[in-house]
Amino acid sequence: MRSYSAENEKGIYEKCLSGYRSIIDETVRYFSRRVYRFKWKKIPLPELRGLVLDVGSGYTGEWLSSNIPAGSRLVLLDLNPTVLEKTCNGKPSVICIVGDALRLPFIDAAFTRVLMLALLHHIPGDECRRLALKEAYRALANEGILIATVWSPSSLPSKTRLSDGFIITDDFGTRFVHLFDKESLVSLVSSIGLKVLEAGFFIENPRRPDATTNIFVKAEKRCVDKNSHPKSPSIRTHDHRGLLCSTLG
Repeated sequence: MRSYSAENEKGIYEKCLSGYRSIIDETVRYFSRRVYRFKWKKIPLPELRGLVLDVGSGYTGEWLSSNIPAGSRLVLLDLNPTVLEKTCNGKPSVICIVGDALRLPFIDAAFTRVLMLALLHHIPGDECRRLALKEAYRALANEGILIATVWSPSSLPSKTRLSDGFIITDDFGTRFVHLFDKESLVSLVSSIGLKVLEAGFFIENPRRPDATTNIFVKAEKRCVDKNSHPKSPSIRTHDHRGLLCSTLG
């Protein structure tokens, strides 16, 4: 159920596929060959309670799946079925789904937590990054928390400049990277209706700060009872339970 501008979002999705398919495919193949198993110990993660979605989980979902609290469920979504098969095997509290961050196969307001760890900077096109966040917003329950992180290195290895970012090449292949600063990430997350609670930097490996500096944003979806704001022009119906949420813009 997509209750916000479904036809418009479909058009953006198709534009993203037609305009960036080869770049996206190359990036997915890159991470099929190169295995990252970050433990993300430096991220200020919220308590992973309830139904948690990790969008573009990759191999980092393996660490998350080992740290999900009892009574909660973790859904890992990735375009790469091989990664998911290795991550999810033998874990009853984990559900693995092959799917696209730009078109999440979930109903509205399904998840208490949505994680987008090291994902947004690999999505080419500003409209496409916004679409991924809009989909996360749609899938997030009222008072649910989003955590998004992006890579923020001080320099890049061998690269080719594009209008929207860079193509980085190494022994494992090529991948797309869009460089954010903290202000642009906060602005992007805020623009789709989420309330930013916290933003900052963290270094995953202190011995390599130049290559492992990341930016994080923690944000909340806030909705109200529609009866308390019956005529507000600044918010519109989005949540399928009859709540009113911040406009997506």
